[in-house]
Order: sequence, then structure tokens, then C-alpha cells
Amino acid sequence: MKKIFVLLPALMLSACASRYVAPTDPARTATLTTVHLTASFPSSTSITALSNPECKLTEGFGRINKVGKATDLSNQPKSAQVAAGSRLYLGVAGWTQGNRTYNSYTNYTCTNLVSFTPRAGGKYTVSQQVFPGNTCTAKVVDSDSGMDVPDLIRHPTVQECDVKGF
Repeated sequence: MKKIFVLLPALMLSACASRYVAPTDPARTATLTTVHLTASFPSSTSITALSNPECKLTEGFGRINKVGKATDLSNQPKSAQVAAGSRLYLGVAGWTQGNRTYNSYTNYTCTNLVSFTPRAGGKYTVSQQVFPGNTCTAKVVDSDSGMDVPDLIRHPTVQECDVKGF
């Protein structure tokens, strides 16, 4: 009976998320690869494509990738196609479970909102690095050159971003 109750909230939350639809024209796409850097278990990084800096999900936008170290996740990088030529907003959310105290765990989450304009045929790597004190930053690099994306903008995360948790 407990298994049903554990799964039910997850199913209810997944029904609220918009479904990402990858573009189909290869001449107008770029490849976005998500890499999970956190060493702790369990932990995860998820990337959500958004059309706006207000974190409002619109038709065709939603979670692109989720990678990490957990029983239901692979820690292998995952790639997806994204539209090129227009600003793409990425919600980057990290989660990790901290120290166990009094029969419970402390969960740490960190959410970043960044944007850039992918170029057609471009390859990009997205990651989130966690620092001591539970601060974090999202990073987007050009996979071919290894350089940071030059037009990356870091946006403030409004409450809507934190509530979604991407």
C-alpha cells in the first residue's frame, strides 16, 4: 500500500508539466547535452526549455533532460535537439540529499535560469556546479570549442521558477 502512495504524488506532478517537443528540421536545430556534476548519491540535474524568463511553460516547451545518481536515473550525459536562431531559456535545477539527522534527510535544491541563442548545427553542454554553502551556478559551453557561450544571460529566478523545480 505504501508504494501506491509514494508513486501517486510523482504521477500527479508529472501531469502538470508541459511536454517538450523537439524541433524536426535539422537545418534549424542545435544539440544540447546535459551533464551531471554532483558527486553525492542520490542527486540529479534537470533541464527545462522555456520560451520566456518568467518560467511559464508554453506549448512545446518542458523538461528536456534529467540525469543524475539515483536508482531511477543514469549518470550518463543525455542529448536533445533544440531550436536554433532564437533565445532559449533554460531552467536548470539540481537536487541532492544531504546529511541524515533524526531519521530524516536534508534535501538541497538549487535552481538557475539562463538563456542564450543556439546556432544551427551548434553543440552545447549544460551543467550545474554546486559550491560549498549550497550555492550553485549553471554553465553552458560550446562543446566544440570548450568555451563559455558568449551571449549567456543569467536571469533572476522568480518564485514561479522555484515552485516548478523544473
